[in-house]
Amino acid sequence: AVSTISVAFSPDARTLASTHGDHSVKITCAHTGRLVRQLEGHPRTPWTVKYHPTNPRIVASGCLGYQVRVWDWNFQRESLRK
Repeated sequence: AVSTISVAFSPDARTLASTHGDHSVKITCAHTGRLVRQLEGHPRTPWTVKYHPTNPRIVASGCLGYQVRVWDWNFQRESLRK
């Protein structure tokens, strides 16, 4: 099993985002527990994840590789900031 590092609930409480030791960010339905999306791209373990305060589709995650990624998880797009 891969460790879960950080968890955040969306502002509408419909999904939660979590970071994992396999370098992924997972979006899960808060009501069913079903995995909605797995976001990949961090070179190292992401240690933090936060939702945009008003847009539940936007998630930011930061990893030990000194990267912050901003994801629109509904489309699996991300932008890289170093």
